[in-house]
Formats: sequence, C-alpha cells, structure tokens
Amino acid sequence: MGYLVREVLRSLRWGGRATLIAVSTTCTALIVLGLFLAGTLALYRTSRRLMSKVHVEVYLKDGVGRRHAARLKRTIARMPGVARVSYIDKDSAAAEFRRTFGAELLSLLPENPLPASLRIRLKPGPYVGARAKELAERISKMRGVEAVNYGGGWTETMERWLWMALGLDLLVSLAVGLGVVSAVAGTVRLTVWARRDVIEVMRLVGATDGFIRRPFVLEGIIKGLSGGASAALVLTAGYKTFGHLVPLSTRDLYFILGGCILAGAYLGLLGSRMALEEVLG
Repeated sequence: MGYLVREVLRSLRWGGRATLIAVSTTCTALIVLGLFLAGTLALYRTSRRLMSKVHVEVYLKDGVGRRHAARLKRTIARMPGVARVSYIDKDSAAAEFRRTFGAELLSLLPENPLPASLRIRLKPGPYVGARAKELAERISKMRGVEAVNYGGGWTETMERWLWMALGLDLLVSLAVGLGVVSAVAGTVRLTVWARRDVIEVMRLVGATDGFIRRPFVLEGIIKGLSGGASAALVLTAGYKTFGHLVPLSTRDLYFILGGCILAGAYLGLLGSRMALEEVLG
C-alpha cells in the first residue's frame, strides 16, 4: 500500500502542469454538464407543476339533465388515465365566472349563458398533452356533449421542449465524457512513457501487469475525482448565489453534485485504462 501511494504521489508531482490541465479540463467539462442537468431538472419541475393543473373541460348541451350528466360522469370516470370527474352545474359555472372576471358581464345578460360541464383531472404521468387530446376526441363523440376543451397544444409543446432538453443533455454528456477521458488519458500516457524504462525493469524482475498498472489507474481516478470535486464546489457556490432564480430543491442539488463527483472518478478510471492499453498493451 505504501508503494502504491508513493508511486501515485510521484506521478502527480512529475506531471505538474499536465496534471493541472487534466484536472482543470475535467472541472470545466463537469461544470458544463452540471449546468445542463440543472436546467433540465428546473424545466422538469416547472413542467410537472404546470401539467398537474391540466384538466379536460366537457361542456354539456342545453337540456341535458342531471341523470344523463351522472351517466356521462360514471362512463368517463372509468376511462384509462382519468383520476377524477366533477360535475359543474350552470349556477356553479356562473359563480366561478364572477370570481374570475367579476359580476358586471353576467349582470348585463337576461339569463345565465354558461353551460353545465364535467371537469376531468388526469392521472399524473408522461405524455399528459397527448393523453388529454386523445380523451377529448373520444368524449366529444358522446351524446349530450356540446364541446370539449383540453387547453390546446401548449401541453404538447412543453413536453416536446422537455424531450429536446433531455436529448441535449445526452449529447453534452457524451462530449463531456470524451473530453475528460482524453484529458486524463493524455496525462497518464505521458507518465507511462516517462517511466517505461522502470516498467521494463519491473517486468524483468517478475512484477505482474496488475501491480504495474495499479498506480496509474489510481492516478487517473484521483485526477478525475479532483476535477469532479472542484466542479461540485463551483456549482455549490453558484447555487448559493443564484439558487433563488432556479426552481431546484436541495435534493436536486445533491443529485447534481454527486453525479459530477462520481462521473469524474469513473471517467478518470476509464481514461487511465485506455492509456495503459494503448501504451502497455
């Protein structure tokens, strides 16, 4: 164990500027990844909050009695994806209108023009916009239904933006992974080449490949871990300064920070193994 620690410290000291460049590159790349993850999580939280308010409004024809409305309510409640169905009579609809827009408009009319309706809440889950549209199309064909409103296409647009953000995160993750692996592999490769004479002597005296490779693998992990930890510190400072502008919870922050640290360690391991395979075979 003492030999392993000494060899790693010697390699890090010898690397000097190359080690600093590798750690800085890892830190910068993981900061970029962390920012993209934070943006995606913020978009996800916002979309979930908005989607939870999505409902389908079924306007009934004049003359539809409570008995027929109750049958419609029971039929719709059994449909897939429906969480709750509420009946809003004409008087309740007028009361809601007055609370929202004031009483002046309705007072100018001789009678209440608002129809009775069924308000449908959907179960939470993905594709809320598509599910609401499909449900609206199905209900609009039922007898006694005048019109169905599910909020237009804004829900589908929100979900489309979310999927685009997830795809962009994937591309950024791949770019970050390639950058960190290349940086760590480059510095480990230099270290191995600088000590190739010592490595040959170790092989001649019977040292195993695992014994020879172990210090270099640990060196790559330490470089990646250092870059990940540095990125976590920078992101933490940014969150404390601008966190009030982004709808992220403390749990989200810990997820991002932990992901940066673990990604740095894993990418460092991967980079060192690639360099060793290339140089030592």
